[in-house]
Amino acid sequence: RSYRRSKAVLYGGPGPHSLLSKLKLKNTLFLPMLHDISFFKPQTVENKFNDKFVIFHPANLEWRLKGNEIFIKGFAEFVKKFPNSLLIIVDRGIDSQKSHDLVNRLAINENVLFLNGQLNSSELLYYYNLSDVVADDFVINEIGGIGREALSCEKPLITLYDELGYQKLFGEACPALNASSVSEIVHKLEFLQDKKTRIKIGKAGRDWIIKHSSPSVFSHKLSIIYDSIIGKKPLDEIRILLSEI
Repeated sequence: RSYRRSKAVLYGGPGPHSLLSKLKLKNTLFLPMLHDISFFKPQTVENKFNDKFVIFHPANLEWRLKGNEIFIKGFAEFVKKFPNSLLIIVDRGIDSQKSHDLVNRLAINENVLFLNGQLNSSELLYYYNLSDVVADDFVINEIGGIGREALSCEKPLITLYDELGYQKLFGEACPALNASSVSEIVHKLEFLQDKKTRIKIGKAGRDWIIKHSSPSVFSHKLSIIYDSIIGKKPLDEIRILLSEI
């Protein structure tokens, strides 16, 4: 009832759009999530692993929601061909022990580093910039907070996301590498072995975040929404105004 009686319902991605569509609401407006690009950004950091291909996996270890085991298995296959690789995992979540057990069972201990506990923002920023690739989750089908932070730091992102849904809402797909299976993860990691490819994809990711989710773009769009609703403009006209930014 609150949704139906609102002047407008704002949503930020394909997931909410799908749910709101099932309610057959006509008063929805798309407003991409705000992301602070001034903190999470490319930086040169001291790299004690500069002789290795480093993959950073900071997602919470909760297999049902994140699919961490899919990525760990994919990395185990990948490292057979590229043994000079290191997977850095943030050790937090209900499936922490299961993740340790899986790493042991796959015999990839020497290629995996577990970081204790939840990292603060500064630590995350350091490891994003230290890494060659960032891996997020493989279940939720959205670009989440970790994904946006990785893109802001110009790092290639491997995750599962609704590519077609993003294409429809944003007018272009997110330049993340889509994967949902062990074989797809292996393929994407092999593709990212080339440094020039990583740099190109990384820059495209930051450009995409700035274009769609920077504070200046967000505040501009929000101002248009407020002014238009106060001015009693039709929602179709507001949608056109937003699409022109």
